[in-house]
Amino acid sequence: MNKIQLTVAFAVWVVIVLIGCARSSLINKNRDSMLIVEKTACYSDSDCVPDSCCHASAVVNKKYAPDCTGVACTQECSGPMDCGMGKPACVNNACTIVPSMNNK
Repeated sequence: MNKIQLTVAFAVWVVIVLIGCARSSLINKNRDSMLIVEKTACYSDSDCVPDSCCHASAVVNKKYAPDCTGVACTQECSGPMDCGMGKPACVNNACTIVPSMNNK
């Protein structure tokens, strides 16, 4: 091979590698997006639970619930669901936090 052929072959190889990397990145981004949707997907309020054991700031589908065995939480009211301020709910098939009507 002469110098021009080697340069062209190298350029083609670089393009193939870049396309492969871009495709892989898009696949991973789509997979992450699908996981986020799956983690919050629901059909009823009972499908939704806090995403952490203490002072949760989000909710997830119950199959992604954390294991809170042996976890002790403080009694402070710092999260949106603490002290009865909010509760997990299924809204438009996505777990979310809604304000509680019985908070005072």
